[in-house]
Amino acid sequence: MRRRTSTRKHAFMTFRGETGFMQAGLARLLRGALLTGLYFAGAVITVFYPHTPGDVTLFWPASGIGLAVVLRYGLGYVAIIPIAMLGLHLLFVPVPREFLAYSLASNTVATLLAAWYVRNHRRVIQLRISDGVLLLRGGLILSLIGAFIGAYGMVRAGMVPAAEGGRVALQWALGDLLGLTTIGPVVLYVLYGRYRTPESVEAGHATRLRELSIWTLLLVMVMLLIYMVGSIGTQYPLALASLPLALLLWAAARFSPMVTLASTAVTIFCISLMTGLGLGGFERPATLHDSALLMIMLVMYSIIPVLLLASRQEHAHITAALHQRATRDTLTGLLNRDTFEEQARQLLVASTDTLTLFYADLDHFKLVNDSASHVAGDEMIRRMGGLVRDEFGEHALHARTGGDEFAVLVAMDERTASTRARRLLSAIEGLK
Repeated sequence: MRRRTSTRKHAFMTFRGETGFMQAGLARLLRGALLTGLYFAGAVITVFYPHTPGDVTLFWPASGIGLAVVLRYGLGYVAIIPIAMLGLHLLFVPVPREFLAYSLASNTVATLLAAWYVRNHRRVIQLRISDGVLLLRGGLILSLIGAFIGAYGMVRAGMVPAAEGGRVALQWALGDLLGLTTIGPVVLYVLYGRYRTPESVEAGHATRLRELSIWTLLLVMVMLLIYMVGSIGTQYPLALASLPLALLLWAAARFSPMVTLASTAVTIFCISLMTGLGLGGFERPATLHDSALLMIMLVMYSIIPVLLLASRQEHAHITAALHQRATRDTLTGLLNRDTFEEQARQLLVASTDTLTLFYADLDHFKLVNDSASHVAGDEMIRRMGGLVRDEFGEHALHARTGGDEFAVLVAMDERTASTRARRLLSAIEGLK
């Protein structure tokens, strides 16, 4: 009977393991399908840009989406790119059969090599300047490799003459780079959600919301102004492009990262779309020189707000780290003595509730350090701090006031606090 029960239990556990494996596989398949659709959508948008079969788009958002996906989920997810590109050519952008393989390879191989380069230096991408520079290097690798394969394929397929290969390669590279610098940061920020630093509480205040509403209205008005001024026949509609840049810098200095990254992507997309369609007084660049200048300007417009945002985030992290070191005990994470006394005085003055002070001093703690090493002593203090925090909750003031001394000030009557204290002492005695 025991053997039969054990066999049934083992079979049940095996079944559960297989079910979990199937669910994980289904989740990966669903994720891959959704990301393929996202890449496909980024590629379909560019249908608005080309005018002739041999033309190259000014803006390729899919490059930023593809690199972000592969960086976040692994090199295997590069498979979404050829699938999406094959769908694009079959449904929206037919190309000569000779060019199809080059089109798939240019985006897939370039993204794979760029992602391998970035992941080889850093696994988790965060919103900081060093990571941004690393991503820019990876973006240059992607742009140059993709442009070389794509331009070579267009020449081999007879889509452009050999003399135009250099122009096609440069426009291809700049289009990929613009897509990377514009779309890549916001997609990475969304995909790396669990690695993000929590946004400032200030963003929820009414004053900040009013400022955000005014900023959004100004951005919409500026984009409409650019369109209207260009439509009346001026030859210099891009002269107003500094206005949205100023608003993006305002966002980078004042609002959450998501607002800055998303608004930068939308702004660059609108300007490049007006340029690609010849709307609002914008004329599609007719020469390589004009194309290069326009696209370099847009790349810089997409990079500058993100750099300012990354600098602001790094400053906030440094400030938080300094505040942590000044107010917290490094070993336990509890308040240090000076901060505890300061906050306790403030609480005693402001609170109308019954407050109870708990104080604990570990007897003969020096014996632990002498007999079992300071590492063991540190571990004991760390676990002691965890017990104090868990027992009295996050709403209490808990501190390590000395080497083996702990204090807690909590809004609690004496009877309840005594019960909690005895329970804590029992937990301390049970430490091994």
